[in-house]
Amino acid sequence: MKNSLSILALISVLFAPLIQAAPLSVTVQVDVPTIKCAGCSWAISEELKKLDGVSAVHVDPKKKTAVLEVTSKEVPGKDLITASIESAGYKATGYQVLDTSFSEATKE
Repeated sequence: MKNSLSILALISVLFAPLIQAAPLSVTVQVDVPTIKCAGCSWAISEELKKLDGVSAVHVDPKKKTAVLEVTSKEVPGKDLITASIESAGYKATGYQVLDTSFSEATKE
């Protein structure tokens, strides 16, 4: 029994570096009051996808919001996200980190 525990301890030490934790996932929402159509959504999405750590983007012209899923330890801040949306030609306001998942935040 003692040998079995020693072997298990040795295996856990050897393989611990290979076990990776799931990436941190954060959902961010930004209001985009000047958005009007699907073309606007596409332009904003393309700019937001360029940001480091952004794994998914959903821009809703009806709700006038952009929702981002970030899978990185460093979440792009308000200034960076706002600048990205403004570079697509739209105004961005109301940055907030949501307490819900990306899939929940983007349900219709």
